[in-house]
Amino acid sequence: MTIHKPVLTLSVPRSTSTALERAFIQRSNCHCFHEPFGEPYYYGPQRLSSRYNAEQCAQSEYGGITYQDRITEIKNKAAEDPSQLIFIKDMASYLVKPELLGVENDGNNPSVLTDEQLLEFRYAFLVRSPRKAITSYYRAILDNDCGDFGEFDPSEAGFKELLAMLKYIKHLNPHAQIALIDSDDLVTKPQDTLRKMCEALGIPFEDQMLSWKAERIEEFDKWKGFHEDAQNSTGFKPVKRDSISLPQEVEDAIADNEQTYKELLQYKL
Repeated sequence: MTIHKPVLTLSVPRSTSTALERAFIQRSNCHCFHEPFGEPYYYGPQRLSSRYNAEQCAQSEYGGITYQDRITEIKNKAAEDPSQLIFIKDMASYLVKPELLGVENDGNNPSVLTDEQLLEFRYAFLVRSPRKAITSYYRAILDNDCGDFGEFDPSEAGFKELLAMLKYIKHLNPHAQIALIDSDDLVTKPQDTLRKMCEALGIPFEDQMLSWKAERIEEFDKWKGFHEDAQNSTGFKPVKRDSISLPQEVEDAIADNEQTYKELLQYKL
């Protein structure tokens, strides 16, 4: 691996994580992986998601992708230049086995990755209030052309999986470099928040992380309908949208994750 362990940043959906990735894309000598574990989670032979049926997975170009394939890709890229920072942005829910959610409280691994694999990374965690994140997730599916992604699924909120991964990483390595930031801080105080994050991860902050050109990022195309805001953005700025009426299913999902969000904030930088 690299001299500096790759940074695995885990988040919940719609938490400005792609904007955070854009900040790291601006860094000098940094390579970013955009949600590499999404394909094995949704389509691969080890898939944890039931969003796509067996026929859809078999027809997908990602139907044979495993988690080990993605780990190997990351390792190979890291080996090309040991001085290069490797930044991986992904969803915590892509790594947590649903049937193992909760075992981290007893010191057991809830993820599809082995302890050895987990120890190869240093970690950042990004969270956003359930009211904002889950509403945004519902709106993205409602308003955008997301291809065959389907309908809103409250089980994909991701807060419990994020807390499970954080707790287990802290159990696995009590001295691990961990940086948890909140989306509101990232948007309203980007320089201060990114400085704290970089310091916690042991990497230098770079001013160019604060702004970028509005442009298409090819790697973002694989999840159609979800990354247009990040591609059209030029920095961290609040996005104002008209309020929408939420169905009870969405309101229930928000309420169900509020306590987990509060627990996550206890670890905030």
